[in-house]
Amino acid sequence: MKNTSLVALIISTIFASAAFATEPDASSNNKKTISANLIPETPDNKFSIGLAAGTTIPLGAFGTSTVGTDSTHINGYAHTGFHFNATVGYKIYKMIGAMVMIGGNINSCSPPTTYFSGISFTPVPSGPHYLGQYLAGPYVSIPVGKKLSLEARALVGLITSSYPEITASASGTAGFFGSITASTDTKYKSGAAFGYSGSVGAKYMLGSHFGLTLHVAYSGSNMKYPNYTVHTTEISSGYFSTAIPSVNTTNTYNTPVHMSIGMINISAGAAYSF
Repeated sequence: MKNTSLVALIISTIFASAAFATEPDASSNNKKTISANLIPETPDNKFSIGLAAGTTIPLGAFGTSTVGTDSTHINGYAHTGFHFNATVGYKIYKMIGAMVMIGGNINSCSPPTTYFSGISFTPVPSGPHYLGQYLAGPYVSIPVGKKLSLEARALVGLITSSYPEITASASGTAGFFGSITASTDTKYKSGAAFGYSGSVGAKYMLGSHFGLTLHVAYSGSNMKYPNYTVHTTEISSGYFSTAIPSVNTTNTYNTPVHMSIGMINISAGAAYSF
């Protein structure tokens, strides 16, 4: 009860201070009432365009470094990477607006070594993960001074994923028995799924139109890859060439696989309002 009364008192004090403030008159020592202005210097600005970049931290199966046992779900083995985004916002009413964001994440990956029949297979990715974000939704901008405002965004839309091709290879020799070289290439078709992002941040205006921004966002999706292709080669020599014939096959599996994706994106940038 005491906490409720205290919160009510603080809120009442804030609103009272925002409505009126007094300052001494330098010429007459009389006090005069002035309006406390917490609205940014250019309240007529409706549109804003922003560019930002920073770091992204992978979470969920996307950031898991171990091999899964479920054939319908995969892991990403992703590392901390690079994030960028571009936004266009329109203020609909006072502090509330709508925003469109297009962004991307680039994360390197390191699949772990796997073992089959006592033989170690070293996987090598063809490149990094790339995740595209195409989101839209409402945002709130709360001014806390003439130059500084706090922002919150709640965006939904489409997230796409380009999973790198993974090549796992192994080789071995056994004297006069010969040698064996084997490799497996696994390639997932690009995925797309519903995605969401929530963020909090701040904007500091350097002038009437130009400002600096800082945001921390969490984005997520349950990614679906429609199918994947496995290309297997096995080349043997010597005795092994008779006991273990060479193999060169390509198989496409039309069973979808999924991966839970989580991302913490921390970005700084600039925005232009007009």
